[in-house]
Amino acid sequence: MPCSPKKGPGGIDCEAGGISAGLSEKTLRLLLEAMEITADGIGIFDPDDRLIFSNSANAALFGLTPQQAQGKTFEELVRHCYREHVGINIETDDIEQWLAMAHQKRRRHRYRSFQTDMLDGRWVQLTEQLTEGGEMFTFFTDITEQKRIERKLERLTAKLSTQANTDDLTGINNRRNFLRLAQQEVSRCRRAGRDCALLVIDVDFFKLVNDEYGHQVGDCVLCNITAALSKELREYDVLGRLGGEEFAALIPENGTVQALEVAERLRKAVVSIDHGEVCDGLRPTISVGLAVSEGAGIALDWLISRADQALYRAKNAGRNCCVLWSDAGN
Repeated sequence: MPCSPKKGPGGIDCEAGGISAGLSEKTLRLLLEAMEITADGIGIFDPDDRLIFSNSANAALFGLTPQQAQGKTFEELVRHCYREHVGINIETDDIEQWLAMAHQKRRRHRYRSFQTDMLDGRWVQLTEQLTEGGEMFTFFTDITEQKRIERKLERLTAKLSTQANTDDLTGINNRRNFLRLAQQEVSRCRRAGRDCALLVIDVDFFKLVNDEYGHQVGDCVLCNITAALSKELREYDVLGRLGGEEFAALIPENGTVQALEVAERLRKAVVSIDHGEVCDGLRPTISVGLAVSEGAGIALDWLISRADQALYRAKNAGRNCCVLWSDAGN
């Protein structure tokens, strides 16, 4: 790259006593050429935040050539990007507010490094380094591939997390995740002195569905029942499949009366499901066992055990009903 004895690319002073002190003219030219051909951005701002040197990659950060960018202030460069919709992705409807926030961070520390995205889809890692004299050296590296890999790993992690916490068939919490979330809600209600109800739900005579219609139809029935249960519960209630045809629902901040109302609503919702032609008119029902903490210091294991006992009574009572556990009745 041509470089006069006095001025190099971007206007850098190449005279002896400047940055070329101790360097041969050939070495200086090679150094300037390297800065120009690198894919990394290199820029220098003076103490007034005016760009006094920029290689091509750095100027492209603002949608300009080095000749166009040189001499412009940081604010002028940003306004150009915003006005022409080029370079850095400036997501704002108020450029004045954006610039005010940028100035609050810019030149506040000797060293700063951050990531930003470009309108062309690239991501870059930007680094700012202040000198004792107030000049600022800026560098950026393209990290688009790194971001692509990070996002791929994030999607994979989210997928694995979902698989680890979700029942494959019904899409609700599996047993492990239900117990984890239910424990959190029980602890929260206990700290707040609030009631908490646990419902254990079993599909009546489900083995007959599998035996008569096959497991594929049985799976369809379970999914339909799950959808009906989910529709009747609040967003912050915790629903899970414990295994097979058994489900559980943790209903925080509900006492005995409300819990019985919820259980009965769930029972009626399942009875009213239209399973279509897959079951040829079959209407599976559920039995529900309930236990309520009533604000006491009761553990999740206690609720599960008592709700299971109540479920056993519901089945003995003929199924398709809801039974509440109580000291007197169990």
